[in-house]
Amino acid sequence: MYIYEKIMRLVRSSFLISKKNVVLLSLLALFMALPTVSLAAPSRIAAGIAHTIALKSDGTLWAWGFNGYGQLGDGTTNDIYAPSRIGSDKDWVSVAAGSYHTLALKSDGTLWAWGYNGFGQLGDGTFVPSADPVRVLGGPYVELAVGDQHSCALHSDGAAFCWGGNGTGALGAVTDDRCDRTPCSATPVAVSGPANRSPQKPAI
Repeated sequence: MYIYEKIMRLVRSSFLISKKNVVLLSLLALFMALPTVSLAAPSRIAAGIAHTIALKSDGTLWAWGFNGYGQLGDGTTNDIYAPSRIGSDKDWVSVAAGSYHTLALKSDGTLWAWGYNGFGQLGDGTFVPSADPVRVLGGPYVELAVGDQHSCALHSDGAAFCWGGNGTGALGAVTDDRCDRTPCSATPVAVSGPANRSPQKPAI
């Protein structure tokens, strides 16, 4: 409360401040004295259209911003205006953010996703949005990347997998599913190419 007391002492010592301004300054002093959440030196940070995900060096995940599709991963769709810890796990090693969905990688190679899932970009085999982390099929993974409507990850054996919207060929493979007349895949498919495996669905 030191800041509050200092400002109030200054307010009382001035004879030129109106009663209205005294009230406003008092509220300001009280607000400044409130405890704040510090997110010092995150090791990784990612941003979507209106949400942010940060990974601290201790392996914890933090998020804030727009949460209309559950992309903050706290189990709700309520917006968060200051960094808030997501879950209790401490083994996260990487994060990525799409427009309205989020991916995060754990040290054991499992990949988790949450948020909007209209094109299958969560990779859990469904098109259902989730405000809680759901596991992406396949793995173990070592790297991840996220686009607007699709997601990709690098498998530990070097193969690249993608899933989600495929209207412009973003998945690098032919897919049979349709999401509102747009080609898509709710499960990871191997990217076609000379240095990769043939397209296939990973083991669950």
